[in-house]
Amino acid sequence: MREMKDSGIEWIGDIPKNWKITKLKYESSILYGYPLNSSYFSFDGFPVVRIRDITSGKIETYYTGIFPKEYVVTKGDILLGMDGDFNLREWQNDDAVLNQRCCSILGGIGVSKKFLYYALQGPLKIKNDITFSTTVKHLLSDGIANICFAMPNEDLQMIIVTFLDQKCSEIDAISEDIQNQITVLEDYKKSIITEAVTKGLNLDVEMKDSGVDWIGKVPKKWTVIRVGYLLNEIDERSATGKEQSLSVSQKLGIVPSNEILVPSAASTNKGQKIVKPGQLVLNKLKAHLGVCFVSNYMGLVSPDYAVYKSNGKVIPKILEYLFHTPQCIWEFKKYITGVGQGLSRLYTNDLFRIKLALPDIQEQDIIVSYLDGKCSEIDSIISDKKKQLEILAEYKKSLIYEYVTGKKEVPES
Repeated sequence: MREMKDSGIEWIGDIPKNWKITKLKYESSILYGYPLNSSYFSFDGFPVVRIRDITSGKIETYYTGIFPKEYVVTKGDILLGMDGDFNLREWQNDDAVLNQRCCSILGGIGVSKKFLYYALQGPLKIKNDITFSTTVKHLLSDGIANICFAMPNEDLQMIIVTFLDQKCSEIDAISEDIQNQITVLEDYKKSIITEAVTKGLNLDVEMKDSGVDWIGKVPKKWTVIRVGYLLNEIDERSATGKEQSLSVSQKLGIVPSNEILVPSAASTNKGQKIVKPGQLVLNKLKAHLGVCFVSNYMGLVSPDYAVYKSNGKVIPKILEYLFHTPQCIWEFKKYITGVGQGLSRLYTNDLFRIKLALPDIQEQDIIVSYLDGKCSEIDSIISDKKKQLEILAEYKKSLIYEYVTGKKEVPES
């Protein structure tokens, strides 16, 4: 067992006696990105690495202007996004120019870039004194240069890198497999919903042509009807603003605002729209994303949202399911007016013009009950798999930490 010593840094803890604590500026050169002129950004030209590209690993933007060639990064370079989550990535794409608020960790004499890739993951997630924050955290160049890490000799660095490459590759493969399973389950859930709300649950029922292109064939007893004959818009406003504040989330549906992080919350809720349980809320700006849900709560939503009440001919929940199908969202897009992000809306008059095909209220209830049960089962499985991903991510982080701080030795085998 190796003799250990106190590193003098809380998050690192003890390290092997023959290791040293050092700073990034003493061991590596750092290339900070070039402030490219955004007017030259395009869909072709020379690839540009921006913060979002470090996160995703995919190039989205290209540059047609002139830039200094020393700002080009290549495959194998270690790139860091200096804003947000401070994502660190070993670049695996072709050559690209590094944009501002990104930097490349170049390595130096006696230290490998790949070892730095592993060694820096801990401090970038833990150290708050190297950042400043408004609504998004930012890394300063001095902060990056002064990052501390534990460093063994170069031979041991390579042994650790080889070991971690293998182990992390195994973990990543398992994680990718689980993520693929989640994708399959999500697609299966969408297909179940689409089939149920457009064809019903009886596969042997006689079908007819609906006469509507986006709907196609439907069960013979179903009725083709415009949304306007199913819903009434409600515009009831709060006089005091004291009712519970609700948020409409694309992922979570309608939830109390205190359960999620709400950016730039309104200073007062007075004048906001009142929504009651069982009513349908549509985010008119995000109709193209299917942001439309039935509320389980009494509370307040933004005046920019539309609130609808069933006139007795429809169960609102079946409309929630239907409005999330790709076919219906595509139909929404035909009726959306306005140009540009944040300006395009699906207004009530246009929503009410859209034709749907629905069974009678009794069959609607059967379909909703079936989908509620099936979706709950699938969501539970997906939730378990996402927990597995979280466990694997924590294990990977712990594994890296233990070996780059010398708390564990690489097995001789």
